[in-house]
Amino acid sequence: MWFKKILRSNLLIRIRSWEYWPFLLVYWPVFFYWIWYSIRAKSLFYFTASNPGIQNGGMLGESKMDILKTLPEELMPRTVFVEPVLPIEHILKKIANLS
Repeated sequence: MWFKKILRSNLLIRIRSWEYWPFLLVYWPVFFYWIWYSIRAKSLFYFTASNPGIQNGGMLGESKMDILKTLPEELMPRTVFVEPVLPIEHILKKIANLS
């Protein structure tokens, strides 16, 4: 009984599940791999060429709305862009106009 309690403790769950581990601990091995490929490609951001249509290759700071705008209209999902300062009434009207 006490053994099952220990196995289900929050501490052991956090130790066994990498999602809870610190960022640097998880990505530390990836750092060396990235450096190796950067040296081979002679560019620190060699991977951004894989997504040339997305700002920074999708690595950092890209806007999902800007990416969606590049799609043909028939593939574009029904979307409502909501600015943080909009009152809820305006947001509800935008959603109602989608239908």
